[in-house]
Amino acid sequence: MIGLVWTALLLVWGTLAAVVLVGLGRLLRLILPPPGEDGTSPPAFWLGLAGCLAFLQLWHLLLPVDGRAALLLLGVGLAGFRSGRGSAGVARPGAYGVALLLLLPAVLVLANRALGEATVYDSGLYHFANVRWATEHALVPGLGNLHARLAFNQSYFLLVAGLDHPLPGLDGHRLVNGILYVALLAELVRPLVRLVRHSDTLDAPGWSS
Repeated sequence: MIGLVWTALLLVWGTLAAVVLVGLGRLLRLILPPPGEDGTSPPAFWLGLAGCLAFLQLWHLLLPVDGRAALLLLGVGLAGFRSGRGSAGVARPGAYGVALLLLLPAVLVLANRALGEATVYDSGLYHFANVRWATEHALVPGLGNLHARLAFNQSYFLLVAGLDHPLPGLDGHRLVNGILYVALLAELVRPLVRLVRHSDTLDAPGWSS
């Protein structure tokens, strides 16, 4: 029973984080010119992920990636998500139902696995230490002198640090990989759903539009 409760909390926090990234992407679309020759932009989720990482790297130059950064991203992302609702067009409700049916088993498996113990050797060696330095301190010059691997430039750790502030036990490292896996699966499911439904609307908006 406890495991089900924590799985549900993990799903809620992960969904909120994904919504924030989509919202950031929608705001960036208003600022940045479309990069494609046909005037198209990347899906909002991936654009928001890139914008979030860029913001966290700049923030970390002066401040630790703590709850202040998370709350700022939360507010801006939710505002962007609300402002972009319905702007990408209207897709068939049935298509979203099929996509959800295909994704739900994978999401539940990922959420359950995320609650397990970290077994990767490098996580104990320097991953968790890197995240802790990011959450407790601004960028520390010369940190690599303490441990060479702490000098590795991995913006991924900043994203983990940014999600490392919900209830105890729902740490950022339990969320980030799962969110990215689900986002990738969602992009793969979209054309599959169109193929199964024999849809002629190949440019129908997806969940991350």
